[in-house]
Amino acid sequence: MLYSCYLRDSIVYVPTLARREREPVYTDIEPVGVAPVANTEAVRRTLLDTIARKNPTIPAPDRKARDAPSIILKYAGVRSWSAFYRNASTWSISEDDGVYKIIGYRKHPTKKYWEQDPAQEIQFPAGTTVDDVVDRVIAILQQASKQKPN
Repeated sequence: MLYSCYLRDSIVYVPTLARREREPVYTDIEPVGVAPVANTEAVRRTLLDTIARKNPTIPAPDRKARDAPSIILKYAGVRSWSAFYRNASTWSISEDDGVYKIIGYRKHPTKKYWEQDPAQEIQFPAGTTVDDVVDRVIAILQQASKQKPN
């Protein structure tokens, strides 16, 4: 399972990630949870609700659907991915056989995309609860919101 969240202008966006049939590719779909990062309970509920939905499977999109803008842009009120990217950060939560990992991303120094940042990876021991993982993600988001945008 894979889940992602974005932090932009002190707002947390948590899309449902759908896995495409026959492809190891995920697509942001509705519903998208939105919560102010300062509201710990709202962020917790948003993350837990998204995780409870798991990753639905969707058919591989046609070319037009594949090229459509991310659903996140609508919720953030921006017109382009580059406008969203300028002052946003992202993290993922992966779960494989009950073992969770938080993966932080950094902006590539010259290209306009996020890449995994090994310094921000947190591997949890087997048996760690989803609540503990969510609490750690919330702490990361709240700390990141206090730092100046990159």
